[in-house]
Amino acid sequence: MTQKDKQSNSSKKGEPKEIDFAAIRKNARDKENPDPWLPDLGVFDNLTNLLLSSTILPDEEIQIPIIAAYLMLPHPVLELAPILWVLGSSGSGKSQILCIAKFLNEHNVTVFANSSAVGIRNTINDNRFINYDPRDPEKEPKERHFLMVIDNAPAGYARRDENTQLMLIQGSTRGTDETRISGEKTGSVMVFRTFSRKLISSVAPVNDKEVFRRTLLVECKKTNSSEVTDLINFTTLEYNWTKYFLSHWNYDNLVRFKELQLEYPKHEFTGDKNRILYYRGVWAILVMSGVENPMEIVNAFEGRDIMRIQDTTLEQALSAYVRESLNSPLAISNSSLMSFINVRVRDEDFDRPSMTEIETVMGDLGYKKKLQPNGGFKWEQ
Repeated sequence: MTQKDKQSNSSKKGEPKEIDFAAIRKNARDKENPDPWLPDLGVFDNLTNLLLSSTILPDEEIQIPIIAAYLMLPHPVLELAPILWVLGSSGSGKSQILCIAKFLNEHNVTVFANSSAVGIRNTINDNRFINYDPRDPEKEPKERHFLMVIDNAPAGYARRDENTQLMLIQGSTRGTDETRISGEKTGSVMVFRTFSRKLISSVAPVNDKEVFRRTLLVECKKTNSSEVTDLINFTTLEYNWTKYFLSHWNYDNLVRFKELQLEYPKHEFTGDKNRILYYRGVWAILVMSGVENPMEIVNAFEGRDIMRIQDTTLEQALSAYVRESLNSPLAISNSSLMSFINVRVRDEDFDRPSMTEIETVMGDLGYKKKLQPNGGFKWEQ
């Protein structure tokens, strides 16, 4: 044994062994919560099972296949990237869908909705590509399977400012994803690319018709404690299913996916014709996954979305607001209600109502405005 080896052994004996805290946490988690992914099943079937075991949706037989197919979309070969807008109050299961998406995707970034549109744009560029430089836009970068997650978008988010609106609209189509700004040097141009799938959670619906055209809307349902007892709570767990996702999207499956998109039966689509192509990728994955009657599922899901935006009178809007229980099914904050009304007035869905009109409509829905001990008001049943 050399002198160096003797010194090394001596050092190891005299020093405490370094503790791997992350490994201890992981081992404990694995024992308490075994990985629910079943390797013998395909990606789509696993996602379906995971969504069923962690969420309660109003029309799960329609919504879950669409969500699972969306989460499987192979970003690098997409020409259109619809937005998945997950709508529901606190405790309705939005976070479960976001967690599943993050565990699955090769590269994803979660930002809070108060991040600026410029910050989100920069985040997309930094993470969607490998070594992309906005100062050298002619160089074709390598693309990742990327997902942008925007958490807790407030009411009015789609029209928060012009940059946010443009990011959501232009960033849903590969051909329009370039945002050009002047560079530091005179005459130079920097190019930012905002095309990506975007998964947005919010307590409020989409408030812009152009953004809605590019959106698949998922309504979550408020649950009570007895309903969630047996559900998996992914917000407290940590898994990595990326290898299954990447293994599925091999060369042959990517080619098959693109070929199937050419077979998309547009003539069978019964919804808004402006939205028809944003379902094409989802439909192709439903077909690849062996789902029966995929176009019927697409049309049923689209029917739910169209019904959701046809609330352009005060009565319809407040009825939808109460139905979705954006705060609580029994007590609704007056400030939240007025904020919702202000957004709809600003969007020109209807003229500004008087308080008497609001009280009449809310009364018809079974609510009365009551003064609270703190001096505020709530609408209570």
